[in-house]
Amino acid sequence: MTEGEIKSITGNEAETVTIHYGNRYSVTYKYDRTNETYTRFNGDEQSVDYETETPITLDNVFIVETAHRVIDNAGRREIDVTSGGDALLLQKGIVQFVEWENDNGRIVPKTSEGSAGFVPGKTWINVIPDDPGIENDVDYEMNRN
Repeated sequence: MTEGEIKSITGNEAETVTIHYGNRYSVTYKYDRTNETYTRFNGDEQSVDYETETPITLDNVFIVETAHRVIDNAGRREIDVTSGGDALLLQKGIVQFVEWENDNGRIVPKTSEGSAGFVPGKTWINVIPDDPGIENDVDYEMNRN
């Protein structure tokens, strides 16, 4: 993604984004305007690198919705990572409603105009079930300033 493309990212402001994984737990991404990255929290605990204990910060947070199917009594799931579907892409404090597709084994964001692209830096992909899906499992808060 070029500098011009980065500056032209459109969507809604998203300062705090929370993904609810049913009643079990939630993951929250908080935008840091100074560093232009998202910091990850698992519940109330900040996610850190195992070895260095530095906070996990991300330039791209990609939330993809896909079919999940329980396949046995242990609760293991079959997850469809090939068919594509609805997605959210967080970059530079903006959330974009996009789609995702599997492009030769890579899960990538797409818009009606083509590839949405990732900004340079670290990317984290979150895969959530399509039932109940993005509309019911993801909340975002805009900057109130």
